[in-house]
Amino acid sequence: FINKAAGGTKVGADNVKITFKEIATNEDYALLKTAIAAAEAKPLGFEAGEYAPYNNVATLKVLATAKAVNQNAVNAKEDIENLISALATWTANETDVDAVYNGDFANSTPNATSGVDVDVPGWTWVQGMRMIVGDAETDLALANTNAGKALFSWGSTTMVYGEKEGYTMPLAAHTVYELSFKYAGWRDGEMGYATASVLNANNEGLKSTQTGNATKRINVESAFATHVVRFTTGEAGDYKLTLWVSKHMAITDVTITKAPEATATMSISAAKYGTFIAPFDVEIPAGVTASKITGIDANGVTLTEEAVEGTIPANTPVLLYSETEVNEEFTAQSLATQDTYTVGRLTGNLSGETINAPMDSYILLNGANGVGFYRVVTEDVTVKNNRVYLTVPAAEAKAFFSFGGGATGINGVEGAEGATEVVRFNAAGVQVAAPVKGLNIVKMSDGTVKKVMVK
Repeated sequence: FINKAAGGTKVGADNVKITFKEIATNEDYALLKTAIAAAEAKPLGFEAGEYAPYNNVATLKVLATAKAVNQNAVNAKEDIENLISALATWTANETDVDAVYNGDFANSTPNATSGVDVDVPGWTWVQGMRMIVGDAETDLALANTNAGKALFSWGSTTMVYGEKEGYTMPLAAHTVYELSFKYAGWRDGEMGYATASVLNANNEGLKSTQTGNATKRINVESAFATHVVRFTTGEAGDYKLTLWVSKHMAITDVTITKAPEATATMSISAAKYGTFIAPFDVEIPAGVTASKITGIDANGVTLTEEAVEGTIPANTPVLLYSETEVNEEFTAQSLATQDTYTVGRLTGNLSGETINAPMDSYILLNGANGVGFYRVVTEDVTVKNNRVYLTVPAAEAKAFFSFGGGATGINGVEGAEGATEVVRFNAAGVQVAAPVKGLNIVKMSDGTVKKVMVK
């Protein structure tokens, strides 16, 4: 354009239209400087002051363009105003966005043949042959992906995100992140597996995680399995995601996001015992002891315990003991990626809701015969969130299990968790102090009456 103090259009002698654009003034540059400062103060995916992930690449390009304006040169007022407008319309993300830019290969170009120069922005390649596939008519599984495209590797392929110029992967310090990606087998050949790590220069983060072998091929509908793992970062800074594929696999929908927070409640009643599991590490409160249940003694009656010292690890079900009542709530980022976890003989519920205890498992109750693990003999016995049930092989199951110096649990719990036995009668209607062989009639604390057969 031809610069002039004011804009406008003039028709030349040969009917050629010449457009004049108004020149930016010092006032325009002052407004641009203010807009740049305001934009840089906004969070771009994470909290203010933390690193901005490069999936805000379009946003960062606008900022870079604005900062690169040479105020000593001639610039059109319209161009400066457009930059100011673009910077002003930025808004903070309501939720954390994916840390991997183009990690799902959506912007990559499908290849007819393989080769090392695959168009996958942000990724670098160490070895192996690969190509991008994107035909959902040929590879039916692509219809069930977010990207609609996938990376295919023949095998022994190592690919890295976070080291290519312009595509760093900055993560916050001491924060739980979730890595997720989908994988499936190729159309033919032996199907393999994948491993992944997310590490910084100090080797902090996710050391390694491995998928199982792919079981379905990409040309079959719903073939993709999803691999999910959560990990905790070390210091803030740039991390690298390394994916290694063994053979004949397709990978897609790669994301790294911040894990959500969860709340876990620890309760121990006046009965002195409780069970607990949390999706994060929990420091054991003063006066509370925690233990894993690792097995059953040779007598088939006493549970063997392993003390947990200091901190209950994430996703670890435990038995608790305290001389005083406990009711504490803990909140932190969740490391759980499944609804239940089993360690030793105990299985903990992290589904966020009440679940049914399996038949012939045992739950902790304070019954007429003391505190103990009572056998589940009906299908409507429940286990609350952050609580635990006990499983025992049938060959080892006895009438009751003791722990903590002699407290016992008698088999035969029915109905909703929390309902306890009030009084028991034999088949002749005579009140008894303990279960007797044959038909027992049991009145529960919730007013129900149960018939229990004791063998």
